Amino acid sequence: MLAGIKKGDAISLALFEVKYDRSLSLLDFSQLSGYLQVAKKIPLGVLLLIEKEDSGAMLSNDFDEIVRLELLPLEWKTTFTGAEDCATFKTGIASYTPNNGITWMKGSDTLKGIRGFEHLAELIMSQNR
Repeated sequence: MLAGIKKGDAISLALFEVKYDRSLSLLDFSQLSGYLQVAKKIPLGVLLLIEKEDSGAMLSNDFDEIVRLELLPLEWKTTFTGAEDCATFKTGIASYTPNNGITWMKGSDTLKGIRGFEHLAELIMSQNR
């Protein structure tokens, strides 16, 4: 889902990769990061899990270990070959449990990712400055 927020003449974009499953895997995150890099002009992405059932774990075991060891880049910069421009991306991971609300992944602050809705709003507003 692509979201655009207009302020004045500027438009800020954010991509929401929404999955309906028991947990998220590294493959899901790779897909989101690939979309952002191919689009080049969408700097923010959120991987959102809509839980099929309360599994107790937002992330698969291997994905959780990568996050726990702080090896997952939630913020990165890409320079495009043959071009002088580069793009910066920032992502976050959240989970929605029916009747329980949205939980943002722990560790997003140490991994320099999106920490919650307030932080996402700050990032969107800072794009328009």
